Amino acid sequence: MVDHDKNLETVIEARKVLVNELRELQSATEQKREMFIKYSGIIEYLSSIKQAEESKEEQVESLTKEE
Repeated sequence: MVDHDKNLETVIEARKVLVNELRELQSATEQKREMFIKYSGIIEYLSSIKQAEESKEEQVESLTKEE
């Protein structure tokens, strides 16, 4: 005869394990998303600095050529 109570306990425990794993994955995903946003901001900042430096260099070169 099939022991339904034991099967039910086994499935409930398996579901609890899955819930915990999903929570861990959700937390890890959130942390990765935050890092992605931070890195995107750093890239944007450094790119703008690079463009500003290149623009200054071009201005200096054009002034040097005019003299």
